[in-house]
Amino acid sequence: MQTDQLRHFIDVARLGSMSLAAEKNFMTPQGISKSISALEADLGCKLFNRTRNSVTLTTLGSALLGSAELVVATENRLRSGVARLRAQEESGVQSHLVAFCNPIAFNTSLYFPLAEAARGLYSDMRFSEETNAEVADSLIAAPQQENGNTFLGLFAFHEIMADENEAIGARLEEKGYAYRPFLHTTELAVVSSESPLAAKHSLKRSDILSHPLAIAAHSDMGKAIERLYGEASISVSVTDAVFRQRLAASGEVITFTPGLTLSHGMEPGITAVPLQDPSLIEVGFAALPGVVEGPLVSSLIERIRDYYQERQGSSVVTFVDGDDSAVLLG
Repeated sequence: MQTDQLRHFIDVARLGSMSLAAEKNFMTPQGISKSISALEADLGCKLFNRTRNSVTLTTLGSALLGSAELVVATENRLRSGVARLRAQEESGVQSHLVAFCNPIAFNTSLYFPLAEAARGLYSDMRFSEETNAEVADSLIAAPQQENGNTFLGLFAFHEIMADENEAIGARLEEKGYAYRPFLHTTELAVVSSESPLAAKHSLKRSDILSHPLAIAAHSDMGKAIERLYGEASISVSVTDAVFRQRLAASGEVITFTPGLTLSHGMEPGITAVPLQDPSLIEVGFAALPGVVEGPLVSSLIERIRDYYQERQGSSVVTFVDGDDSAVLLG
C-alpha cells in the first residue's frame, strides 16, 4: 500500500469522479483507476461502486475513508516537520505560536488546517479555548514584542451579539490589533432523526420552542441562543457537545451547531436543520498587522478553502475577503 494510492482514493471519494481526481493529480483517468484497483487488491475489498456515469463509495469504502485521511495527514505532518526542522537548523531561530481561540476553532474543519499551516512555520504551538471576550483579553495582555512568540486570536462573532462584538472590536483596534474576517456560517438546530422536525426544510421559532433547549455552557454560542429564545427555554447548559447531541438524539432536547460542522457529517441519530431566521456567525482572526497580513494567516485561509472545496456541505460556509466584510464588528 502506498500513500499516493490513499490520496487517489480520498480524491475520488471527495470529488465523486475519476476524471476530476485524475485532473487534480495530473494523471489520466486510467492511471487513477489503476491506482484504486491496486489499493483494492492490497486491502482485499471493493472501495467504489463504478458505473459509466458515477463513482460512489461502498460501505467498506465509507468506513475506511477516515482512516485513509488520517494516514495521509500523518505523512503530511512528517514532511512538514522535516522541512521545519531543517529550516530551524539553517536559521538557528526558534519561533512559537500562541493561539487564543473561540471554541468554534476546535472544529475539525478549522483546527486541523490551522495546525497544519502553523507546523510549517513554528517550532512550537499552544492553543487555548476561550470566549470572544477572553480571547480579546488574552491578546491585549500579551507582550506585543515578545521575542520568538506570535500571538493570534480566533473569534466567532454572532450577529445577535452586536453590542458586545463592537466593544471587542474597539478594544482590539485601540491596542493596535488588526482583524481579518474569513468566513460566514449560521447556527443550525440539531434534532432527533426520528422527530417530525427532522423532515422540515427549516424550523420556525415555534418549532424550536416546542422542545427544551440544550446549549454550550460558558460560550458565545450559548449566550446567543439564550438571547434568541430566552433563559426559560434552556433546560441543559453543558460544555460537552457529544452529550448535548446524545440528548438531542433521544428526542429530549433541541441543541445547536455551527453550519460548518456539516462538512464532516453528523453523528448517528441526529439531523441538522436550518433555522427560518438564521443568525449569522462571522469567524475571523485578530493579531498584529504583520501577522494578519503574513504567511500564517494566508496559508491557513488557503487550507480551509481547500478543505471545503473538497467536501460536500460547503454551501453552509461563505468565504469573505477584505475589511469591508467585517459586518459583525459594527
